[in-house]
Amino acid sequence: MTVSSNAAAVADADAASTSPCEGVQTVLSVLLVHSSKRGDWVFAKGGHESFESRSECARRELLEEGGVEGVLLAELPAVEFASKKQHLSRMHTFLMQVTRQHAVWAEQAERRRKWVPMQQMDAVLTREETRSVWRMALQQLRVLGYVDEQGRAVFKLPSTEEDAPIMEQQLQQQQQQQPS
Repeated sequence: MTVSSNAAAVADADAASTSPCEGVQTVLSVLLVHSSKRGDWVFAKGGHESFESRSECARRELLEEGGVEGVLLAELPAVEFASKKQHLSRMHTFLMQVTRQHAVWAEQAERRRKWVPMQQMDAVLTREETRSVWRMALQQLRVLGYVDEQGRAVFKLPSTEEDAPIMEQQLQQQQQQQPS
């Protein structure tokens, strides 16, 4: 079985409209990278190095494939699927708020990146495992209070590392308690 870490990276862009109950409404966008093998749009992902945790792998893959850094908001349930070669694979996915986007990144020559408004994600994603991850990420954004039941963004996401240290600590504790 192949085990990889995946990351759904989100960022907000201020909108002119306001939410009637919670203040500023934002437009959440999701970072996708162009698959170098299949030519479709996916979340950044890759295999673990022996010395790193799943969250460290997700951070590294986002930096290498998408040129972004940020705050981890949550770990989503693992998704198992059959790879293109029909091998059983398991993806561990993290939801990340992007706080920095680099103009130049490691895999820039091999991969394009694009920000997709969350309302357009279903039309862009073609792989079932990627759609499944997106559904879980959207549900987690609801649980965290960033998205309402209709899928509209209602809160600004944390914009700096200082805004979300408790989430980072909780993720680290959860990972230490869970087997790989």
